[in-house]
Amino acid sequence: MVAAALLTLTGCGTEHATGPEHATGPERTTGPESATGSEGATRSGSTAGSRLFRDIAARCAGASTRLPSPPASDPPDNAALNPENSRYAENHGYKQTARITPNARCRGTAHAERITAELRKAGPAGVRNEGDLAALLERLAYPKDVTGVHRSGGSLGFTLSLPDGPCLTGRLGPPLDIETHGAYMEGGCAEPRGGH
Repeated sequence: MVAAALLTLTGCGTEHATGPEHATGPERTTGPESATGSEGATRSGSTAGSRLFRDIAARCAGASTRLPSPPASDPPDNAALNPENSRYAENHGYKQTARITPNARCRGTAHAERITAELRKAGPAGVRNEGDLAALLERLAYPKDVTGVHRSGGSLGFTLSLPDGPCLTGRLGPPLDIETHGAYMEGGCAEPRGGH
């Protein structure tokens, strides 16, 4: 009886606040530090996001909501030749993002296309500073509380925790680049700063 209870409890805690649809992957996007970028954190937020962006929800309705199988192990690298490589990877593990479902990827791509179209329409003269970028995102119905706007190396950028799913990280470049990704392992859509 105790063994059965322990087996049942061992599954607890495996679903993080970012939801089961997120796990590591090569895509990245950042958002505000307080935003989780999760589909599963609150179902009411997910429902509100789906109502707000009905066209995107309809476009991605057929995409799977199940996580794809994890990729096969990477081939061995030169870690044996250089032990610093494995230490570097370990020290930067906090920058890994959660995997996302095909449905979340579809929605993220659709949002990225929507934002890209508006940025191109506005042109460089229409988005000159953080205030202009924040206003453009707000006009597109992305709430301020899930949007982070910043300037880095002279380029404007943003992080966005979508109301119904994944994170987006955008850099206005050149070139303009918006990536869809899951939340960072330490939480949120904003890329963690510093190291461990």
